[in-house]
Amino acid sequence: DTATGVCRSCSSQCGECSGPASTQCLSCPANLVLSGSTCVAACGANTYLSAARTCVSCPFASCATCTGPAISQCPTCVAGAFSFANACTPSCPVGTVASSSVTSNVTTCQACPAN
Repeated sequence: DTATGVCRSCSSQCGECSGPASTQCLSCPANLVLSGSTCVAACGANTYLSAARTCVSCPFASCATCTGPAISQCPTCVAGAFSFANACTPSCPVGTVASSSVTSNVTTCQACPAN
């Protein structure tokens, strides 16, 4: 405890910590990942697991989910965005047309049929 100068045990949820609470983790045991300052079993919505085993927010507002920091790592998009080549775009690129799936509620950009 930096305030008192007394060593205290970390929560069992933490590997290393800045205090005794489970919300004061600096690192996690091997079976958990760090989300903010809490160790969790898996990263939450709109985050991905980094190489450092921490949950990081998706960097693009158009991504509903992401698997990494690149725009091409957005397998699902927010409403109003179009999915094309694992990226979420505001509109479909030239040479493609929007195609909606009623069952999955996803709008993707498909190549225009050849004439």
